[in-house]
Amino acid sequence: MPTIYRDHGWRGPVPGDVTSEVGGSNTRIIQSGFDVVAVLLLLFPLYGLFYPFESYLAVGTKGTIVTGLPIPVTPITLVFITAAVVMFYRKIIETRPFNHDFLLYMFAATAFLSFLWSPEPQFSFQRALRLIPSIGIAMVFAQYYSTRRMVQLISLAFFISGPVSILVPILAPDYGLSRLGNGYESAWRGAHVHKNFAGFLYSFGMVIILFAWRWKVIPLWLALSSVTTALIMCLMAKSATGIISMAFALIVGVIFTLVRTAPREFRIPIVLTLFMLIVFSTLLISINLEFIVGLTGRDLTFTGRTQIWTNVWAEIQRQPFLGHGYGFWNMTENPVRDMLWKNIRDTAAHSHNSWLDICLQLGLAGFIPFLVMTLIAVWRAFKLLIVTERRDVIMYLSLLIYLLMRSFSEVQFTDPGIFQLFWLVWIAASLRQIDFATVAAAKTGLRRPASMGAASSLDPLPSAARARLST
Repeated sequence: MPTIYRDHGWRGPVPGDVTSEVGGSNTRIIQSGFDVVAVLLLLFPLYGLFYPFESYLAVGTKGTIVTGLPIPVTPITLVFITAAVVMFYRKIIETRPFNHDFLLYMFAATAFLSFLWSPEPQFSFQRALRLIPSIGIAMVFAQYYSTRRMVQLISLAFFISGPVSILVPILAPDYGLSRLGNGYESAWRGAHVHKNFAGFLYSFGMVIILFAWRWKVIPLWLALSSVTTALIMCLMAKSATGIISMAFALIVGVIFTLVRTAPREFRIPIVLTLFMLIVFSTLLISINLEFIVGLTGRDLTFTGRTQIWTNVWAEIQRQPFLGHGYGFWNMTENPVRDMLWKNIRDTAAHSHNSWLDICLQLGLAGFIPFLVMTLIAVWRAFKLLIVTERRDVIMYLSLLIYLLMRSFSEVQFTDPGIFQLFWLVWIAASLRQIDFATVAAAKTGLRRPASMGAASSLDPLPSAARARLST
């Protein structure tokens, strides 16, 4: 792989990568092969680079999917993705048990089983298959790679995807521009299915890249080039929300970095104080909401979102337990959706709220396990911030807050906007790995050798036996 994998002060093999247990050139070749596959998985299904290909080709015709391709590209791609996930999974279980998340599996199972009550059973099942990349890859990456290696791979993938997305609108504007109207006719979507996703992806990526550069796990040239192309894409996608969310996430990262420098006995009072400040700020914002919203160029309807939310909520109440079926918005024949569109006088692509959309499509059966999984991830992040010295926890917490902020105005975890599901699952699974190892280390009394220094806070945690955390 490229020279970005220089050790940056680390001596010896990076612990935690599965193959680092065994030395030799063959192991390094195998590991490089896994890294190449990982970057490809990041680029195509997860960063959405021309993926899903049929959806990307649907230019200028809202809600229409191109069906005239000679081969079914997306189903074939899903087969290869599944094979790659199995490959990583088998490598993991060679050295340790695989950590499962049954709350996540309950959410996914509800999506698959929703074909039983969906207006279009086959369509719902096919759309549920698209959950495989986000869930499967996130679970295996969190357990196969260290935080250090993972942010390197993520940064490398952004180094590739950014220039590609910039070139598409320049060389092929019919594909690279959004064609959305309402002031967004010239907004760039680049190599992605929608400008909003492009704005999210590159603003979110900038947060990870800046953390990686701050930790000195990627070289300066990679950080500068990736951030520059990501910033260009955010601006050209006219993604003010993405840039604001990125800035907020970085501010949160700075604040919690300062919290981590405090003695442990003071961290809980500090976190509680910050929580009270957030509550106070929320109240202050609500009082001056019209003025603040006006600064972003929008009104109190959030560009029509409140009308969508009201009508979606009414439909949720009609099917509260199981919802209306996964893939609700893109079905060919869906009387409930058609009536909803008639009521809001628009062919909305989704609910513009992640939590309402889960309830609409999967009801409480899908909403409750997903909400509990998310809350557990938030709780673990704050817990680990207080009881450990790991720097990567701050990044995970900042990214979680970013996702939660955006979830109130965009759909991120259900069809058609499932790309962000990978990031939430990866963060939750990574925090679970750290938490399990922290508990194991506390029980066995294991401590890190003092010589490992500050960089140890980015070590992966392959098993309880290898966990080395400050206690």
